[in-house]
Amino acid sequence: ERECKRKGGQWNRGVASCATNLDEVCPAPGACCGAVFGDIEIPCGKFSEDACVLYGGKWLGVGTDCDTNPCDGACCGAVQGDLLIPCADDYTENECIEQSGDWRGYATTCAENDCDSIEKFVCCGVENNDRFCFIGTESACKREGGQWTRGASSCSSNLDEICPVPVACCGVVFGDIEIPCGMFSRDSCKLHDGLPLGVGSDCDTNPCDGACCGAVQGDIYIPCGDGYTENECTSQSGDWRGYASVCADEDCRSPSLIGACCVVAFSPAGHECRDITEEQCREADGYWYGAGWGCNAISCDVPVGSEEAACCGVHAGYEFCAVLTEGECNRHDGVWLSGQDECRDDDLCPEEVETGACCDAIIAVTGSAVIRLDCAQFSEARCV
Repeated sequence: ERECKRKGGQWNRGVASCATNLDEVCPAPGACCGAVFGDIEIPCGKFSEDACVLYGGKWLGVGTDCDTNPCDGACCGAVQGDLLIPCADDYTENECIEQSGDWRGYATTCAENDCDSIEKFVCCGVENNDRFCFIGTESACKREGGQWTRGASSCSSNLDEICPVPVACCGVVFGDIEIPCGMFSRDSCKLHDGLPLGVGSDCDTNPCDGACCGAVQGDIYIPCGDGYTENECTSQSGDWRGYASVCADEDCRSPSLIGACCVVAFSPAGHECRDITEEQCREADGYWYGAGWGCNAISCDVPVGSEEAACCGVHAGYEFCAVLTEGECNRHDGVWLSGQDECRDDDLCPEEVETGACCDAIIAVTGSAVIRLDCAQFSEARCV
């Protein structure tokens, strides 16, 4: 059976000889259109009717053959130059599609098809940063990623009026495929759910990358960084703010951002650190350091019974208030408020903590790795 299928034949279980009447054993072949063998489609081949149907083809009858291209079909709305052809016979599928037509299938004819309902108008698009214009159906235009304009019937007039200048378009969607950046007209970009940028923009400079809040690179916490793709941001535990977003327009101090939270734990140290949101920290009765802090930058190893109080300071450009021991507060250049055991009052901390540029600061040592900042905003005591 495998050998028979490999040769495109029809296997007959129970028939053991080819010496009997051949017309009974092997029916007369005819032209078969569009038979499929695995991943291969044969536009025209000679098979028996049963074999043709078995392989998903259209059989044309006994005595037909492929010499006269009987499997070509009708093509509705083909465009040759500026000439629109309502319907024409004897087109292959590729020939019809190349002329922006609607192919009606193997062995079809115009006499059997109604092409009057097909509308052909101007389709504008961009390919390799160059504009294109052709007359086609709406489906053909979408297939090419263009914008179809009902009523416009010629590409020979002013191209700037018919096909607007393309701009960089962020996040355009075709079916299940999303393109981070592509060149489209503003209307076409919006039609495909994209974000159009200004005239003269292009994708060469990655304009569709966005702002990333709270990315973590090793032991470094980045409050906000520009030029991130969505995958880059999420892979670093950040909150990506969308295509073409910039830190100047984003508020990364949102309560949804994570920060270090010290909570009581059943361990010798008495505390443990969790990177969670402020709301989650409060639900756990913990002390939240605020956005700009991570557990890799603070210590919750507070001996049980040590006096703790509110500590005000600045970390990574962010003001914070956390309940710490005096030693921890000093280690983070904070102002320790003895006797104040919580940070609920918004007016508790000074409005400003005096800081300045500190060069070549070591902020962490992990094993053999030394985390060093070329420049950071620290108080003088912390810098030294």
